Amino acid sequence: MLLPKPKRIEYLDDRLYLHSAMEVLAEEDYGKKALQVLNILVSEINIAFSYGINNVIEFVRSSDEFNMKEAYRIEFRKGKVMLTYGDELGARNAVISLYGLIERDAKGIYIQACNITDYPDGEYRGILIDVGRKYIPIEEMKTIIQQMAKAKYNTLHLHLLETEHNPVQTDVYPQLNDTPMQQYTKHQLKEIVEYATLFGLEVIPEIEMPAHGLFIVDKLEELKCRTRTVEPSNWAMCVGNEKTYEILENLIREIAEIFPGDYIHVGMDELEFTDVFPEQRLWPTWDDCEVCAELSRREHLEGKRELFYYFVSRIYGIVTGLGKKMMMWNDGVDISVSPDIPRDIRIQFWRVAAEGRGPVEGCSMQRFLEEGFRVVNSDFPETYLDLYMEEEKILNWHPKARPESTDDVKHLIIGGEMCAWESKDHYEYTLPSAVFVFGDKLWDYSEREITSNYRRALTKAVLGLQTPMDFDVFEILGGILLPQNKEQLENVRNTNPNKAKLEDSIEILHALIDSEASGKTAASAYSQFIRSNLM
Repeated sequence: MLLPKPKRIEYLDDRLYLHSAMEVLAEEDYGKKALQVLNILVSEINIAFSYGINNVIEFVRSSDEFNMKEAYRIEFRKGKVMLTYGDELGARNAVISLYGLIERDAKGIYIQACNITDYPDGEYRGILIDVGRKYIPIEEMKTIIQQMAKAKYNTLHLHLLETEHNPVQTDVYPQLNDTPMQQYTKHQLKEIVEYATLFGLEVIPEIEMPAHGLFIVDKLEELKCRTRTVEPSNWAMCVGNEKTYEILENLIREIAEIFPGDYIHVGMDELEFTDVFPEQRLWPTWDDCEVCAELSRREHLEGKRELFYYFVSRIYGIVTGLGKKMMMWNDGVDISVSPDIPRDIRIQFWRVAAEGRGPVEGCSMQRFLEEGFRVVNSDFPETYLDLYMEEEKILNWHPKARPESTDDVKHLIIGGEMCAWESKDHYEYTLPSAVFVFGDKLWDYSEREITSNYRRALTKAVLGLQTPMDFDVFEILGGILLPQNKEQLENVRNTNPNKAKLEDSIEILHALIDSEASGKTAASAYSQFIRSNLM
């Protein structure tokens, strides 16, 4: 069984056995790049594919054949494999599926013969990794990138500047390098981008603004409002001060030079928290700011929402002026009425604001679609890994399923994104399987049934090609999305296998770690999870 699920797969009664040096025919750039990916992935089983006349795999680019982006076809013909595709990601997707077909028997390592016709249902398939709150070493980032590629994602969303920290070493404002957490150098970030690009992922950087400003506003006093009667907010930047736009343009320009992709994400979420921590003033003080008042008079703006839209439009001008496109969260926009912001901003929908935290009445994902925005669905009850994603819900969810929308606007939902916010203690063991489970649902929108075959396929996808064929680690662990809190852990403890079976599973996991399997990081986390929580 393959993950993600192909649109059509026909298994054949044949096997193509592999040896340490295999020859392929790849004469164009997309095929050559996909071959690089394949060789990295099969290195764990000491297989290498190189160019040669006695080829068993042939890469074929057919630009006119596919009317869907990222589509591909795999065909077995008389002992050879034909990989046909129309674009770069189609070639990558083909080799990812070929990699997933690799098995092992008593005779050796083989590719299961089959014919596949496949393409994604979702145009946008992403994961948010929150490095604004947690430093993730470069090699761990590369492991995440590999796993994302194996699950056929096409977007890595890096959440950078945050309330607690600026993870990017900056030249334009060295004050922002004064942080207790480790930063990435520009060279390291470019290394991450280069690696992600090889594996077919666009990296979208995010800089939070105008809210979530506790770190940057503290370091750069020019971003504070000039208030008359109250203390200026440290949470939200002043939108009336031209210095704000100068600082943000310099930071955005610096980020744009590191990240060559089309999009820059500029945050724009959680503008206000009037319902919690009143002593911290977690809301804008624009209504008491003399500079914001002057802006309102000059531009004929009424109230906080129009000031916010002015800010959005100014940042849009900066981003597009650098040749980039803009992406932002939805909850600051009062979509109950037609907002005065550009319609080519890509909207990431995560919720209608809670009471006291933004516009609520009349707001919905449906309204963004009706207004003509292209939307990435990150509705938090379905897509947030921290305490919200659940196995029962994800099986029948896809980006066009929930929140509900009418058929006439569903085409504007371009896909979905899983958000792995703030690497808490459980991410080490919850993220590996979630990458594949969520990626499977972004690729193919049909409902899933979790069978033993599915769990074994997921086990192999997470742990790598050295995984014993019948090993089902998720039966041992109690589910395909692992428990995130004490109550869920108790449910697993009450249903877990006997101690001998747990010990056998630990032995298999340790063998994978010792053999440098591609899933050794997950194997280590699962082994620790079993010892700590199940035995």
